[in-house]
Amino acid sequence: METIKSWATVICITLILTTIFSMLVPKGSMEKIIQFTISMFFIVSFITPFLTKLPSLSLDVEAAATPQTRETQSLEDSMKQKLLELTASNLEVKANGFLEEIGVQAEKISVLINNETDDRITISKITVWLDNSYRDQASRIEAKLKEEMMTQPELCFTEE
Repeated sequence: METIKSWATVICITLILTTIFSMLVPKGSMEKIIQFTISMFFIVSFITPFLTKLPSLSLDVEAAATPQTRETQSLEDSMKQKLLELTASNLEVKANGFLEEIGVQAEKISVLINNETDDRITISKITVWLDNSYRDQASRIEAKLKEEMMTQPELCFTEE
């Protein structure tokens, strides 16, 4: 309550002083500049009590940066897992496209990926299931996939 009284007193004194100075300002080219200065003085004196009290309103930045809650961590893990699944799916589509470029139709393609500790994603294994009729083109298929996917594929041939 004492703070409000002292703030009100400062405002009243400032208002009286700015009114007196406003009346003393000569008319002419400097009038607008002096009026602006007096207005700024009034605004600053009006705001100053709030600014002087701000240090007591300390914001605890470390408290705001608390460790993640279980729900947040679970959501983050779920998103990482979904990202890995989507990456594997996209790599399967790309591998299928590379095979189609050389006229090979895969029955199924499986890509296993790893999420490294530094958040890199690496391809650990590519398995391609092909019809037995492509057995004689195995070296060409392996070469194409190794060149494009940068890992040695495993080819599996189905019997009819």
